[in-house]
Amino acid sequence: MAVHIGIEMSRDLRLAAGRLVPPGTLAAGGTNLLRHALELAARLTGLEFISVLTIEPDETVLELVAEFGCREAGAMQWVATLADLAPAAGPGDAALILRQTAPLRDETALKLALGMLKQHRCITGASRPPAGFWASRARAGVPQPEPYVVRCFEAWRLSEFGKYGFSGPTSEMPLLELDWDAFVEIDRPEDFERAARLFKR
Repeated sequence: MAVHIGIEMSRDLRLAAGRLVPPGTLAAGGTNLLRHALELAARLTGLEFISVLTIEPDETVLELVAEFGCREAGAMQWVATLADLAPAAGPGDAALILRQTAPLRDETALKLALGMLKQHRCITGASRPPAGFWASRARAGVPQPEPYVVRCFEAWRLSEFGKYGFSGPTSEMPLLELDWDAFVEIDRPEDFERAARLFKR
């Protein structure tokens, strides 16, 4: 069984203490977000199956790729590689997308999702936001989605990922329910504080 993991990097430079920082340096509570994702990935598969997906790697990205002995690639390059592998994919082969700015506390949900691929071609996560969460972020007149689909990960049978890549039939994806405290989606400065608390648990 081969699990191919792509870690999708933030495409934006973020503000930190009033200055812009490269995506590879993004950290919460002293924990580098890319390092955290790489450590989760390394608990699930061999380093040769892990790729950091970035448009233009910065110095920190390249240092971490070298440290872990994994790969760096463009997202479309990674998709094309998996599409080439898909026709010969075994029944347990999978593709897993993680996202740097939506860290999970640990790999528990990822193991469950990979196990669910025995019955389903693709899996993603959903959760129940606390009261008031959506009202603070939604555009006027846009109802809260039910369920709230999170962007922490997507798990695919490798054979199916080869057909759909990043544009799969998300409306048909079975959802693995996650505890709200098991992940963080980082969209605002205050989300880094929540991520720091997540890493301390």
